[in-house]
Amino acid sequence: MRMRFWGVIGLALACQAAPAQQTVLPSVFLPEAVIEPASSSKEPSALQEPSVLKDLTPLELPPAHHAAAEKTSGLLFTGELLLLTPRQSNLDFALVDGKNDLIPAGSMQSLHLRTQAGLRTGIAYRTERGWDIGFNYSFFNTSDAYGVTAPDGGLLYPSLTRPGLINEARSAYGKATFTMNNFDAVIGRSWEVDEDFWFRFLGGLRFATMQNAMQATYDGRDAMQAFAQNKSNFSGVGPMFGLEANWNIGSGFGVFSKANGGLLSGTQRVQLLETNNGGGTVYTDFHDRYGTVVPFMQLGLGMEYRYNGVFIRAGYEVTQYFDVVDRPVFLDDFAEGKLTRRVTNLALDGLFLQAGFSY
Repeated sequence: MRMRFWGVIGLALACQAAPAQQTVLPSVFLPEAVIEPASSSKEPSALQEPSVLKDLTPLELPPAHHAAAEKTSGLLFTGELLLLTPRQSNLDFALVDGKNDLIPAGSMQSLHLRTQAGLRTGIAYRTERGWDIGFNYSFFNTSDAYGVTAPDGGLLYPSLTRPGLINEARSAYGKATFTMNNFDAVIGRSWEVDEDFWFRFLGGLRFATMQNAMQATYDGRDAMQAFAQNKSNFSGVGPMFGLEANWNIGSGFGVFSKANGGLLSGTQRVQLLETNNGGGTVYTDFHDRYGTVVPFMQLGLGMEYRYNGVFIRAGYEVTQYFDVVDRPVFLDDFAEGKLTRRVTNLALDGLFLQAGFSY
């Protein structure tokens, strides 16, 4: 009886456990959105709230554009328009005296070389590492001329004639010319301090020729269609060094400054010629040639604009050649062969406008 009683009890318990297990099984196939963890509350926490801000940062940032220094290799062509004013002394040709009293007193008439346009061109090859090698050519030519006559009761004292031969005149006409050619072979290297500031160092050779001529014609009193001419021609070659600094302002605009200088070792050729009577009588025919060294320096500053390999520059520059003009003059009429040299500097200053492109 006991065994049968306990068997009936066990069968009843098994029948109750079977439906309970069946109620649990369907929950496995419910969607995950319906299932809520027991520990979660009805109100979401701050960590589960979606973010209001969006991250708009691109996966890759574009490379910074360095407008100042172009790193691509290739050819570079430049053309430059110069508007220069030459400045030098010893261009006098006559003293105007209002009285004929053997006392030189009055105003000295001197020529002033006029402001003229010049040309500078260049070609260079640049490497990706900042080196460049190129060739530049510069040309400039100018002149000045005018005449004067003595006032009533006065006279002229010529300054280009030998003392004791043509000392007085009634009229004078002077003319001065200047021609310059520069040939530069240059090697440069650029260094970037940062994306907006960079330097360029350069070195090379300059070959230069400078032709200065001063002449005057006199007539009246001691002069009978007299002519006097003084030439000074220099040609030389030598090393040159320079530095250029560029600062990028923004949007392709920038400012720059440049400085270079060097020494030219070459030959100075001078000639002094004087005639009277319409060229029929020769008073002086003097030639000289000697070696000399001419230092020079150049300073400039300006603004520029660059865009996709094309650039435009404009600014102001000053160039000085030291002791490059030699004008010999005779001292007096007692020692006819004694002369002295009037050596002077030559300066050129003015505006420049440069355009260039790389290929």
